[in-house]
Amino acid sequence: MEKVKRNDSSIISSEAIASIADSQVLALLYQPIIGVQAYTLYMTLMNLIDRQNLTSDEYLHSDLESILNLDINQIEQERFKLEAIGLLDTFFSGDQFSYELKLPLSARSFVNDGVL
Repeated sequence: MEKVKRNDSSIISSEAIASIADSQVLALLYQPIIGVQAYTLYMTLMNLIDRQNLTSDEYLHSDLESILNLDINQIEQERFKLEAIGLLDTFFSGDQFSYELKLPLSARSFVNDGVL
């Protein structure tokens, strides 16, 4: 995977918008594992998505730096955490990253998952 640069653009998409129940699972079950910054990155990316077409406008990574008050290296490290736990898939083409957010497991599935 390519290293992220500040001037690289990104598009965010998702299969659906996180529900209140999904947000609770993220906050109460995922956040203790991935940490506050990865949780905040996930929620920020989710909130940048247009609820009608489930895709965001194009954003530069410098925009994400400003929104999150993190530098590009920190954003990349938090992204790796989201990828590792199955909440994010990342694709790279040219100078554009495509982030595909995945919904969290249900609370029951999370608790019963052997890995988590």
